[in-house]
Amino acid sequence: MLRIDTMLMLDDLKSFIDFSEQNVQWQRKRELLRIERECEAKLQEDPDLGPSYLESQREELHRRFDSLLQRVRYSSLIALITTVERVAATMKTFAESLDRSIPQRPSGKNMVVHVLDVFNQIGLGNQEQVLVLETLTQVRNCIVHAAGLVDEYEYGAQLRSKLADFEGIKVSAHNFWGQDTIEIEDGCMQGLLEDTRAWLLTLA
Repeated sequence: MLRIDTMLMLDDLKSFIDFSEQNVQWQRKRELLRIERECEAKLQEDPDLGPSYLESQREELHRRFDSLLQRVRYSSLIALITTVERVAATMKTFAESLDRSIPQRPSGKNMVVHVLDVFNQIGLGNQEQVLVLETLTQVRNCIVHAAGLVDEYEYGAQLRSKLADFEGIKVSAHNFWGQDTIEIEDGCMQGLLEDTRAWLLTLA
């Protein structure tokens, strides 16, 4: 049952990511055409506005829709980590039902990462995935507790270091002027979802 539930949750998440990103991009194109028509009319009424007026409107539109895309990706990442947490919690409960209690979690270590580490020690062989999950969990925490603003996150310096060579997620000033924030790049969530699906279903 857990395996089926997990598959359904991952499938729904993929549908959400694909639909939401496509919809945002479609709305971007639609709004771009609208402001171009409106700006053309205004420029005819007042030529002194100049071409910079249209350019400023375009820049604001792209900033707004880029931010919307980040909100979709933030939501997707939170949902993905929550799904992994559910599987790990079930594994922990199952182990305890067999009188195989999970060792006490070290201070400061995420519970899900700890549970998966314990199971790796008995031969699951997912150590690389656990390291990725540890980074993604910190990204999730930064989003949830600091709105993705790295300097306002308690472990911001540590997260910066982890993301320095992490493919698809980076720290940039892309979303908020003058404030470094988490940026999830195009295609990243789709790739993370497929990678997670490949190993998570071996546990469910």
